[in-house]
Amino acid sequence: MRNVWGTEIVMRPEDFPSQKSLQARFRRCRCGEATFLDLPCRKCGSTDQTPVFELAEKQSRADARGRLLGCAVSLVVGLTVLGILWLPLLIPGVLVAVLALRPDPKQPYTRQMQRCYWLFHRKKIGLLHQAEERMADPEALQEMVDAYDADLHYLERWLEQQPTAETAEQVYALAGSMAELYHNRRVSALMMKCLLHLPISEGICLDMDQICAFLHVEDFPKPEEILARVHECVLLTCLCPGEQTARFVVRFCADRIQRIQRSQAPDKTVEGAANDLQALIPWFTEQERSMLSDLWIRSAVGLPEPPKNEPELLRWTNLKPFIAMKGNKLSALAQENCSLASYWFDHVWYDREGVLWQRFQTLVKSGEGPFAVRVAAGWGKSEKEGA
Repeated sequence: MRNVWGTEIVMRPEDFPSQKSLQARFRRCRCGEATFLDLPCRKCGSTDQTPVFELAEKQSRADARGRLLGCAVSLVVGLTVLGILWLPLLIPGVLVAVLALRPDPKQPYTRQMQRCYWLFHRKKIGLLHQAEERMADPEALQEMVDAYDADLHYLERWLEQQPTAETAEQVYALAGSMAELYHNRRVSALMMKCLLHLPISEGICLDMDQICAFLHVEDFPKPEEILARVHECVLLTCLCPGEQTARFVVRFCADRIQRIQRSQAPDKTVEGAANDLQALIPWFTEQERSMLSDLWIRSAVGLPEPPKNEPELLRWTNLKPFIAMKGNKLSALAQENCSLASYWFDHVWYDREGVLWQRFQTLVKSGEGPFAVRVAAGWGKSEKEGA
């Protein structure tokens, strides 16, 4: 997270090393604690951690040696019996044994398959065991889930206990590595909390699409502060925003509608509250409309129109749980229920011919600044025409 604009730093390919694969990052300490982070063990502080991938490799080799030993013993016994019964059978018996033990060239990934097996299994099922073998043991999968959750919880506590710029920069980098494993709402929220403590300057390399992918402003006490920070980062980062940032803009509006309609019109149903948007523009300040418009024009212009048969949109008319959900009154919904926001987001994002989309466009255009007007006027024209 260093500036590259206006400096004399020469950016070389080796400055951008490839990310470690999952198999290399998943490690287990001697105390039994598993982790995905390049940090000392959370439990005992030891740095002597072995990749689970290597443990699976050792187990697969041990299993292969056991199989080979069993085959060798069976072969010796079989050839001995053939030699005792009738000596001429010994020669074809040896040929059959050699052909049987020769590796199959059509299966070059046998070793990788064995290693993969031991990554997700704790013990081999015996020959006399008649139960169906599972694709993965629950214990192995649960260990990965627990390790991911513990790592994320550790980063959240670290930033909470030491809310400094130095800590935020370290946690941000580690949170980005967690997003590469599995991205979710907690990771996006953690990365945004880091940005709130970091100094932002022009040319900084921030992937706002990664941050905004699952960013929900209801996870923060001051949604306006989050919008302002996202807008500032989009203006200063050297990476162009895209679809995920545009989705954040729609989600921000959906959350505002959810909160206002819940307090002002609790007797309305989800569907009725979503379509009752006569006061949509006054629900946002002039500064918010300006930032939303700027974010939208920078991230959404040029994105392809979503298919009209998206399941997220069709579920509100085809699936019984969602049909019943849109008929519920806002006052009857639990505090954490965001049915109205989900309904509004789906119809705005996927239905580009609907009334909600048109009203959203009216909201965004109400805050257009000179930059948005110029981009919208010049979009689709040649350079000469745009000039």
